Amino acid sequence: MLGAGSFFSVNTLVGLPPSTPLSHAVGTTWLAELSQGRTQALLHDDVAFHAHVGRLVAVRLGATTSMLADVAGSPLPRSLARRLAAQMLAAGQAPFGSAIELPMSQKMLSEILGASRSRVNEELALMESIGMLRRAYRRIIVLDPVRLLHAAGSGTAPL
Repeated sequence: MLGAGSFFSVNTLVGLPPSTPLSHAVGTTWLAELSQGRTQALLHDDVAFHAHVGRLVAVRLGATTSMLADVAGSPLPRSLARRLAAQMLAAGQAPFGSAIELPMSQKMLSEILGASRSRVNEELALMESIGMLRRAYRRIIVLDPVRLLHAAGSGTAPL
């Protein structure tokens, strides 16, 4: 899941043919598509756009590296906390205050984490038992965002 102002294909930014990533919208979604020629022209002519795209790519690279490290070497409880925290941050929600609803199913989480749905469900049940979150139909409601961020550890980045 991507946050506001993010992107899901960098191919046109570097002069490659567009890719067709597997994606689907959750909730109200606005999508802008820039042709390769228009993107290249903006990168060349607009210094602010060029700098913004550079920041977006750097953030995406860091988040992707973090996700790969989680899947490859972190225990599932930590990986799960980090993915939920990243989704919370991507949704633009402040880590303080009321509950934060994440529109994602346990199936989506298991696919992101490369773990079985039953294992992810077990970990979510543990997090629910200590009041960190609540499971709902195709949603995870984070009840204690500060505790989730603490469980996620440092370096959690939104996409």
